[in-house]
Amino acid sequence: LLRLVKVRPLLTLLKQTGSGRARSPFVDTCPHPKPPETIPLRHSRIARILGINIDAAFVTTTLDQLGFSVSTATTSTTPSDDGPTWQIGVPTWRVDVNREIDLIEEVARHYGYNRLASTFPPVIQPPVPLSPYQRRQRLLRRVLTAAGCSEAINYSFTERVSTAPFVQDERDLVGITNPLSEKFTVLRPSLLPSLLDSLIRNRRRENRDIKLFEIGKRFRRTTGETSGIAIALTGGGAPEHWDTPWRSVDFFDIKGLVERTCEALGVTPLFERTINRVLVTGRSSRVVAISRSTGKQVSLGILGQLVPTISTTRGFPSNGDEIYVAELDLAALASVAVDRDQLHATPVPRYPSVIRDIALIVDATLPAVSVRDTIRSTAPETLVSIREFDFYVGTGVPDGCVSLALRLTFRASDRTLTDIEVQGAVDTVVIALRDRHGATLRG
Repeated sequence: LLRLVKVRPLLTLLKQTGSGRARSPFVDTCPHPKPPETIPLRHSRIARILGINIDAAFVTTTLDQLGFSVSTATTSTTPSDDGPTWQIGVPTWRVDVNREIDLIEEVARHYGYNRLASTFPPVIQPPVPLSPYQRRQRLLRRVLTAAGCSEAINYSFTERVSTAPFVQDERDLVGITNPLSEKFTVLRPSLLPSLLDSLIRNRRRENRDIKLFEIGKRFRRTTGETSGIAIALTGGGAPEHWDTPWRSVDFFDIKGLVERTCEALGVTPLFERTINRVLVTGRSSRVVAISRSTGKQVSLGILGQLVPTISTTRGFPSNGDEIYVAELDLAALASVAVDRDQLHATPVPRYPSVIRDIALIVDATLPAVSVRDTIRSTAPETLVSIREFDFYVGTGVPDGCVSLALRLTFRASDRTLTDIEVQGAVDTVVIALRDRHGATLRG
């Protein structure tokens, strides 16, 4: 168009002086002109796509007025097609039209979308069933939402400085070749950095009691792409109520959520002491489980209190609130989860349970899981439940020791247990605890 504007005054001058004359209004000097394209258009296809039968005369008239060339209608040779089929010549300037569906769009646009009836397409096949991964995701979302958590959805890429504490070697990070900004320079190696930013963003908006979780992908050069689930807590450990004193979240709040998550998949988690660079020593744990197929220990993830300097560096207010986090590997969870096809129901107990409470004085460094394992290995099959309900340090307890109270529940499926049977089981348990751990009954 610019060249034409510059040449037009010259042509006018040549004409006025009689020095020449124009051969034609326009001269096309394109060495390889594009031939016009022809697209077949089926009348039956229009009805199938739009859900309404549009008159054939309207179709041909509309396309002709838009500059398309419409050939004489021919009878369809395909038994599945009812109605005529046209050969539509597409003008060269309509570069957006190269398929039959594009022609149908032109017809629908000029017929009027508001004139198309709102109908549901017929269901000709059942929906695609969910994959095991999708089923686990939905189950975990329901479980954690029911536990009072809110789901966070973050980008898979983040800034390098926020991920540095969560990797041993920064060369393990997967960088982005052409990042949008400095905030999105690497793919996240863990779900915790982005989840921590979401927690801090909520905290800045005067939300103190925050429980977040996220299910997503993680990326490392050594392990590739993996799926995980992360949880982050801060603020109050229970809903605020006038009759209940406020308390801050602690290690057992995050541990309870991890136990509930594993329980939903039929996994029995075990907790071991660990040292992790992003968790406070003494308030951290490694989550493991025993595989039913191989009998080997499988590492599931970590949980504990986040090192305060990591959160304050990211902008978390330094007001004394603690942050507890957990991250589990979904693939590892799936490897030890119970197959739904193997689940079976057990009848409601017909006979009553018998409960015995014992208070033990044990060494303060003895893990409670060791006490539970000893009880399970020595008690008879009638022991159905072990639960700690009290922890005491003070008057009457020697220095370096603690008082641990446990509730043992016994029940048989074929009879009512006698006091002699239950007391004999308790005596056996106490003797085993004394021999293996030096535990004594607290009077």
